[in-house]
Amino acid sequence: MKQYANYRKEQVSLIREKTDKIKNINNTLVAQRNTKNQVLEEQRQEQATLETEKKELEVLATNIRAAERNYEAQIREKQKQANAIDREIQRLIRLAIIEANKREKERLAALNRGKNAPKTTSSPSSGSNTEIIFCTYSRIA
Repeated sequence: MKQYANYRKEQVSLIREKTDKIKNINNTLVAQRNTKNQVLEEQRQEQATLETEKKELEVLATNIRAAERNYEAQIREKQKQANAIDREIQRLIRLAIIEANKREKERLAALNRGKNAPKTTSSPSSGSNTEIIFCTYSRIA
């Protein structure tokens, strides 16, 4: 009977050791699971943050593209205005040239009429040759 009691004590001791070992393994696994869950939660939060940042960047890029299109439209409009101003300047220059040529013709005609008229007091001043030089302005766009 004593042997049986000793055998039972050994069995109880082995069972306790194995139970303790299983508890330790279980505790280790629980700790690992908790760590894994914590890491997963951090990854989810990081993913959510990255998604938010991505959306913000997409909105920013869209706004930048819209502003760029707006600036391009403004530049085109300013170029149209500059071209219109250049055309008007060219027109005014042509009109000024025509007017200057007309006045010069009238002056020469008056001078020629004066040569044909009888001279009474003095001779005309020594040959006044008038030379008009015109430059045109051209803007390259």
